[in-house]
Amino acid sequence: MNTSTMKSNKKQWNVLIFPGGTEIGLEIGKSLGMCKEVKMISASSIGYNHSSFFFEKNYIVDNVLGSTLFIEQLNNIIEEEQIDYLIPANPLVIDKILDFRNEINCKVLLSHSEIVRITRSKHHTYDLLNGVIPLPETFYNLESIAKWPVHIKPNNSYGSQGTFVAESKEEVLRRYKVLEDLVIQENLTGAEYTVDCFSDSKGRLLYAGPRIRERIRMGTTMHSYVPEEAIKNELLSYANRISEKLPLTGIWFFQVKADSKGSLKLLEVEARMAGTMCFNRVKGVNFPLLNIFQDAGYELGLLVNNYEVVLDRALINRYKVNIDYDSVYVDLDDTIIVNNKVNLMVVKFLYQCLNNEKKIILISKSIEVDKAAYLEKFKLRQLFDEVIWLNENESKADCIIDKKSIFIDDSFSQRNEVYKKKGIYTFDTSMVELLINDKI
Repeated sequence: MNTSTMKSNKKQWNVLIFPGGTEIGLEIGKSLGMCKEVKMISASSIGYNHSSFFFEKNYIVDNVLGSTLFIEQLNNIIEEEQIDYLIPANPLVIDKILDFRNEINCKVLLSHSEIVRITRSKHHTYDLLNGVIPLPETFYNLESIAKWPVHIKPNNSYGSQGTFVAESKEEVLRRYKVLEDLVIQENLTGAEYTVDCFSDSKGRLLYAGPRIRERIRMGTTMHSYVPEEAIKNELLSYANRISEKLPLTGIWFFQVKADSKGSLKLLEVEARMAGTMCFNRVKGVNFPLLNIFQDAGYELGLLVNNYEVVLDRALINRYKVNIDYDSVYVDLDDTIIVNNKVNLMVVKFLYQCLNNEKKIILISKSIEVDKAAYLEKFKLRQLFDEVIWLNENESKADCIIDKKSIFIDDSFSQRNEVYKKKGIYTFDTSMVELLINDKI
């Protein structure tokens, strides 16, 4: 991403992400976490969610669906943290934010409220875009359905929440007594795509990045890549047509799905961040930072790398643990260096210790002849506050002086000896992930 011509003298913006624990909130955090221009704060309305594992500072407010107190609580956070921007990170939260937008004491980074309300209703979106791009056949009563199955979803749902495929009229009636807030459409069976978009303050499309949604879990894309050229060009054409009809500003995206004949038909348009915008972020498009720069009066430019990206997701583990230590004693062979390669997890932890001013002591029985050259080979020489080289018959436990310390070694016998003699926590290489703090 490239920017120039700043109209604001602000050196750093304080940004509140709400809620921080959603996939959307976490992606916003990853986008802004290492940007020098931004200080991030998170807020959530659920105590047990991932935001407290990811953000250094996270507030808890009332549930937006059951109370209006959250507005006062958000404003208290805004005042205390001197928040410049609030970025909503959940569609249902966006609905509530729109109701109270004028009462929030900072800038809310969303398109104009009326535009957002249109996109939050699939019926309104389809009405506006009818004839602009292909739409799924939509049924407004069950008697008009000539071909089953049909796809049913709530009018203002997001992801795949509340959606199902109905095989018959009887199945629909078993589930619902009232159909007025449902969208009933032909069942699209082809591939599904998302196009991540950004428009300037006048609604002109600056960027559109198509990606295929392959392997979807809980509404989140787990595997993604750029579609073939013909489909990509068709999706870019859709992006331009939607942009001309619907004056969105800042971040937005739309999703389409192919029917049985391959025709791409609109599923939804959303005027918000998407959880998988990381796909285009790693190519150079930092959507939330662009949004901030645009509001602050920067002249925007984009530098997008054209390499091929394939994204695949899996669960990540993060932990909280009540270990208090000032020093780390760590082994070298088969711990920092494994199979003649640097153990990235261990070295990441050691640099975390460096950032937190923990003392790092290398304690090793390495049989390398030129030990200094061995450390230099792996660019490790300057990492340690102290280096202790031992012979095979010497005890590592006897060399551990600091009482508030931990010990990392691949050898069970040496960990066991240190634990029995010193009573400190010991870790093998598979346990080190417990010690990693990814908070930003």
